[in-house]
Amino acid sequence: HIDLVVEAGLKSWDACGPRAVIEGAGGMVCDWDGTAADEGRMLFAGSASVAAAARGVLGGLGAGLRCAPPPSPWPAACPSPASGRGKCEASAERG
Repeated sequence: HIDLVVEAGLKSWDACGPRAVIEGAGGMVCDWDGTAADEGRMLFAGSASVAAAARGVLGGLGAGLRCAPPPSPWPAACPSPASGRGKCEASAERG
């Protein structure tokens, strides 16, 4: 049983299946501001009251909110290939 799912960065094809099920069961799908949405920042809620509570919590997050990028898979001593800073200078042996 899930009452709420909060997502950011969805595309319309990510949302169309869950939307049909949730709305068919009496729930609602909207953006974080409560308006209709097909992609982007979305709430999938089991009821209007759950959606309203979530919007109250998320209301302080502006439209410019951006998720932090994931951490680099490269050790600090090894610049990423995209940085153009050369090869890894790490002295640790790899097994």
